[in-house]
Amino acid sequence: MRFLWIKILACTSLCLTLFACNKKVAETETKPEPELVAASDETSQAEEEVKIIFWNDFHATLFEIPDKEDTTMAIGGLPWFMAAVEAEKEGYLPLILDGGDQFQGSSLIGDSKGMGMVDIMNSLGIDATVIGNHDFDYGASPQNPDPTRGALYAAMKASNYAWLAANISHDKNLAKEGALPWPPPELKPYTIIEKGPYRIAVIGLSTTDTPVTTLREHVIDLVFEPADQALSRIMPSVVAENPDYIIVLGHLTGTPQNEYEKLGCPKFDGELASILALPQETKKHINAIFLGHSHRSFAAVCDGILIAENTASGRSYTTVTLKPENKKLSTQVDSLSQKFLTHKAVGSGCSDEPFPLEAIDVGGMKLKPSQSALSIIEKLDANAKTARCEVIGCAKAPIIRNKTTECPIGNLVAEAMMKVYPKADLAIQNSGGLRSDILKNTLHREDVEAIMPFENYIYLIEMPGADLLSILKVATSGKHGLFQVAGLRYIFEIDCNNPEDINKDGKLEDWEHNCLKERSLFVAKKRLNPKKKYKVAINNFLFDGGDSLSGLFDRSKIIDKGPLIKTALIDYIQKSKTCIDADTLLDDRVMIAH
Repeated sequence: MRFLWIKILACTSLCLTLFACNKKVAETETKPEPELVAASDETSQAEEEVKIIFWNDFHATLFEIPDKEDTTMAIGGLPWFMAAVEAEKEGYLPLILDGGDQFQGSSLIGDSKGMGMVDIMNSLGIDATVIGNHDFDYGASPQNPDPTRGALYAAMKASNYAWLAANISHDKNLAKEGALPWPPPELKPYTIIEKGPYRIAVIGLSTTDTPVTTLREHVIDLVFEPADQALSRIMPSVVAENPDYIIVLGHLTGTPQNEYEKLGCPKFDGELASILALPQETKKHINAIFLGHSHRSFAAVCDGILIAENTASGRSYTTVTLKPENKKLSTQVDSLSQKFLTHKAVGSGCSDEPFPLEAIDVGGMKLKPSQSALSIIEKLDANAKTARCEVIGCAKAPIIRNKTTECPIGNLVAEAMMKVYPKADLAIQNSGGLRSDILKNTLHREDVEAIMPFENYIYLIEMPGADLLSILKVATSGKHGLFQVAGLRYIFEIDCNNPEDINKDGKLEDWEHNCLKERSLFVAKKRLNPKKKYKVAINNFLFDGGDSLSGLFDRSKIIDKGPLIKTALIDYIQKSKTCIDADTLLDDRVMIAH
């Protein structure tokens, strides 16, 4: 059976950035220039070294991601990723870590309810992963019918590696009747991994953002303790194990907020900042922090702690070696490398061309594609529920996402939702749910499903205008990204300074600023009336409180529950009489105040 390629893009076009001494070096997704430090020439010394290989936010990505500007180039792709990891292991004691969000991307992995990703991670030989917010997305699975987390439980049971989270506990009073207890036996707060004579502790921490960044019903009975508090609580137990090295593996918020010299210490925000603010008594035991969640590539050293994160979807990974020193393991900071898997594009995802099996240059390494990866994808293809290469329609030119303003893909999805419910006054789709751009002229089913891979449904609801105003304030605050809309026009200000409890939970948080120009709100060319009730087509993720909207639909009424958004989008494109044109999709329905 010939192996066919398809190109899937990741969530947003994010900067792959590393920082060189005295200046910031900006890297594009497909043209990075990091150097991989060569291993020691002394074989005996290299054999005693531990090499950490770390990535994050794989998001079920199987296929290469095309370059938006140079169609002859691409980045990532499972066959190249697995081949690169195998090459990195040579001559070392490898410690392989995943930073969470294995799930939710390719429809082939969705069809398997995540079990395909378990096969991939088992083949990669990873030692541990931390639970990411999207690892809760699938709900039940054929292997485990638990309605809240069956797919996750099944994945943990089938894994040859440790699943970690030290800060997730259970509120039994909120558990669904008949649901399995938490935590499952396979989940641990930390693990001790033995590599040769060395014992390495890995502590897992999951983001407190999880309840607003996955389906709320899947985590309604779980409590997410702040990362810094959980780390302070668990550290004495970890230290008592007398490990040779301690790693925090976190799916957490936190990115650099300023430029910094190579491997210096920038100012961080989010949950990472709270960990770095811990008392020295706790912090002194941490050797490294490896993160996922933000999809940004950076590396720093703060108070002697190595901190690193990669971009998403198998585009890149980090390696660093550890050497024995004073009966412990020491971080060899000079060996740190963040590798970007840039290579020539190897063919259309749904062409009749066989996948090339010869070695090519991938991120500076000569690699042949992994046969294990090819076999896994062939098996997933054989078990697919739909023909991923079915032609759905066409596009005149690239159609790109943008979380910070109106974008053509967002408008396309909102228009498809309105097509399902033509009597709706408006339609709303959150930017974070849009996970892929369109770069090809011919659109196959996999291309379209990749735009909105989540199992999110369209609801038709009736809601007061005052509550519609509130959710738009949250959407324009900058915390999660704008709403992409149809039937609605509004203006907002970027990075405004106007504190307000916009989600009405009785707390004023740092992100809560009312940046919406309220008098700019028009529904069907009429100014929004707070006292009027509006019919709104919206996805169930938002209606259930996602993106910090909990409680803002309490006065809303569900009129109807419709199809999956990706199903509606496929139907909309199939019925289009012309190729999709990005230019005609943009009409200034969302504008930035100047």
